Amino acid sequence: MLVDVTEEHLRLWAEQLVFARPEPREVFADLVEGLLAGLGRVSGWTLSVRAGHATPDRVQKFLNAASWSADVLRDRVRDYVIAGIGDPDATLVLDDTQVQKKGTHSAGVAHQHCGPTGDVRNSQVMAMLTHAASGGHTFVDRALYLPEPWTGDRDRCRAAGVPDQVGFATKPQLVLGMLERALAAGLPFAWVAADSGYGGPGTAGLAARRPAALRVGGPGGPGAFRPVWQGASAGGGQGR
Repeated sequence: MLVDVTEEHLRLWAEQLVFARPEPREVFADLVEGLLAGLGRVSGWTLSVRAGHATPDRVQKFLNAASWSADVLRDRVRDYVIAGIGDPDATLVLDDTQVQKKGTHSAGVAHQHCGPTGDVRNSQVMAMLTHAASGGHTFVDRALYLPEPWTGDRDRCRAAGVPDQVGFATKPQLVLGMLERALAAGLPFAWVAADSGYGGPGTAGLAARRPAALRVGGPGGPGAFRPVWQGASAGGGQGR
């Protein structure tokens, strides 16, 4: 952590998210404090126990039913990065992460490549954009990958809460959208690092349109994945 997160930080963030009632503001603070607490295992139960809740119901209701916008939160985090730790020499890292899942109802879950296990199994895939610099690194954007069996079944999408306007997009298309948002918001950076799955013509095309703002690849070469902090890895590349 670059700064200590205080109760005042949490209060301001909750107000900026425009929660309609005090209850979700309180649970939001409990949730963020729990995520920053270094719990060995993070779940609705462990977060609730740390917060002193009798059951995980309040945390689960906040995540599943409370009126708040994940995109507003994403934009607030990005604005915080720009104002507080934005670095013109930073590298934006494009990659994806996978989470094992059971069942078929969670949005985007499918039999696909799972980085943590190194094989193909039931999982969700999230494309990620990270801002990495000498002062630290942080996630600034994300996009859930929805395979075609999902986007081709609108009833299934609606049941999982996926809006009708969300259509199929490849993972490279998702990260291009994140790069466009980062550029439009004025996020400072010098390089974009990605593995071969993300360093293709689309990313190069974005660089050609914005030559002063975007140089694809970095010192490792165009399209090469260049780790920018210890333990970084190119977990994507499969199932695109």
